[in-house]
Amino acid sequence: PRAWDYMDVREVGRVAAIGRYPVKSMQGEQLDRADVGPAGIEGDRRWAVRDRRSGEVLSAKREPRLMMASARTVDGDVEIDLPGQGKFRGQDPGLDVRLSQWLGRDVALERAAPATEGFYKFQLDGDEAAEVLDLPVLDGSFFDLAAVHLLTTASLRAAAELEPAVDWDVRRFRPTFLLDVDAEGYVEDGWTAGVVLGGVACEVLMPTIRCAMPMHQQPGLSAAPTLMPALKRGHNSLLGLYLEVTQPGQVVVGDSVKVSSPEEV
Repeated sequence: PRAWDYMDVREVGRVAAIGRYPVKSMQGEQLDRADVGPAGIEGDRRWAVRDRRSGEVLSAKREPRLMMASARTVDGDVEIDLPGQGKFRGQDPGLDVRLSQWLGRDVALERAAPATEGFYKFQLDGDEAAEVLDLPVLDGSFFDLAAVHLLTTASLRAAAELEPAVDWDVRRFRPTFLLDVDAEGYVEDGWTAGVVLGGVACEVLMPTIRCAMPMHQQPGLSAAPTLMPALKRGHNSLLGLYLEVTQPGQVVVGDSVKVSSPEEV
């Protein structure tokens, strides 16, 4: 029997989209289905660009140009499309030179390993006056704080209702799973225990604290400098949830989503 067969759960919606981002902070790919384990979707955030001199793992939080490149998984490797330069495989010996020329700094593409160490720069709210923190990368990947990030259409609508002049396009927020939820308000705020997506069971870790990335320009989206101030006013800079996978399995677009929380059991 599956762990959630014994849970008091209720259906809240459906999986509307699945996103995988092979290279940290670059554009990614949309999937019809995904196998999900403790480290998230296979191939998600398994690569990153590292500054050779400082050792910093680059993130669009501080290096927004990364969002103009895109990456996809091909036969166990990664293929990167650099603006104006073409497509390159991760094992291409000339890729690091191309990346360094593009960013104007000495960098290298790196694949995460179980003992990978490093840090990236994080600044809360995208506020230039806020303290810049050095956060460690997760072991074996280049995720920020968790391997699964969930966002609902209900929360996007709630944000748009409060600040209709802001562009709340979901692509700005890069969720692992976008859920279609027919409800009002920031519904995932009330999901505090278990979330079941198709064949995968998860535990809620924490609300997703947003940084500067959603404000940056990216392909098909112009810069949105008023987004984070609006989200800070309207919802304390929070949008979405971070999850931990407790029972691996497969998620398919269209799968039902069920939740259980202490208040509802």
